[in-house]
Amino acid sequence: MIAGWILAARQALVLISQTQPEAMATAPQQDVVALGQRLWWIIKHSDQILERVKARLRVDAAALGEGAQRFESPDGTHCMVHPETTAVEVRKDFDLGKLRLVLGDRLEDYFKVVTTYQPRKDFRELVAKAPPEHQAVLLESVTLIPRQSRVVFKD
Repeated sequence: MIAGWILAARQALVLISQTQPEAMATAPQQDVVALGQRLWWIIKHSDQILERVKARLRVDAAALGEGAQRFESPDGTHCMVHPETTAVEVRKDFDLGKLRLVLGDRLEDYFKVVTTYQPRKDFRELVAKAPPEHQAVLLESVTLIPRQSRVVFKD
C-alpha cells in the first residue's frame, strides 16, 4: 500500500515538474479552475497523510531513546525527528498587576517587556475624523501593504 503511494507521489511530482507555466495564460478558464481544484485537493489530503507520517516517525524516534533521530529512505533522502520540548509563555489570564506588586523592579529580570501596536480595523475611518494636526502623524506611522485577492476552492 505505502509503495503505491510513493509511486503515485513520484509520478505526480514528475508531471507537475513538466508543466509549462506560460500555458496558464492561454488555457481556458474552466481548465484553470479544474487544475486549481485538483491541486488544492492534493495539498489538503497530502497534509493529512503527512501528519500521519510525522506521528509514526515521532513514535519510532521515541522508541529509540532521547535526542534527535535521523531516518533514511531507500532513495537516500532522510528526515530528522527532534525531541519534544516545552515553551514557556505568560498565561493570557494572569494578573500582571499582581506580578508587578510582588516582583517590583525585578520583573524585567524574569520577563522581556514587549509592547506592540496595531492599527484598529477602522483606522482609516478614525484618521479621516481626526483633527488635521493628528492626521499627518497618524498616516506617517503606518504602511499600506497590498494584499492579493483570495481564491478559495471548495469540495
